[in-house]
Amino acid sequence: MLIDGKKISLEIGEKLKSKIEKISSGAAAPSLGILCVGNDRASISFIGVKKKFGEKYGFKVNTEFLEENNSTQEIKNKLLEMQKI
Repeated sequence: MLIDGKKISLEIGEKLKSKIEKISSGAAAPSLGILCVGNDRASISFIGVKKKFGEKYGFKVNTEFLEENNSTQEIKNKLLEMQKI
């Protein structure tokens, strides 16, 4: 038995998109917040994939970047700020 992963992925994606469109027509649209601390190339690439996925399926995507020398408190403050958006 051969499984077509791409076909299954597209089917799931279309169902997800339909559900997100219904939710988005109400008061609260789904969103994805991404906070990247530092500039690791692999992390930035991963974030790009997640951002593209979110946008494709109707999520509001908020991506923020901080330098790696930020304190833990500065990172916590940024996360709290992102929750308000």
